Amino acid sequence: MLKREVLSVPGVPAHANPIPQAVKLDRFVFSSLVTGRDAATNTYPDSMEAQVKNAFASMRALLASAGATPANIGLLTIYLNNRADRVHVNPAWLEMFPDEKDRPARMTLKMELDDGAKIMMSFTAVL
Repeated sequence: MLKREVLSVPGVPAHANPIPQAVKLDRFVFSSLVTGRDAATNTYPDSMEAQVKNAFASMRALLASAGATPANIGLLTIYLNNRADRVHVNPAWLEMFPDEKDRPARMTLKMELDDGAKIMMSFTAVL
């Protein structure tokens, strides 16, 4: 029987609902929604760029807590209020995954997000 390990990482905003930030199950890491909230204030910054920076930093921290790096991500799903905001996501994407021959699969979807949210992400990683 597999044992689920709940990941709770200081510096990554906690969810309002009773769900974990991420879980590790055997060699897999599954995130809940990773938001662009500021870790210190637990609020959404006004700018898309700041939210993207926060979301990618939170994702990196969650991965590290599981003993993983961005290289372990197999699928990254990005949710945006406005698909045109991909232009703000792509620089962070290219910084995290600079090698075009070594990037995870990615889906970018338009979705109505929480008040103040401009980006949310979820990922699946393999250890």
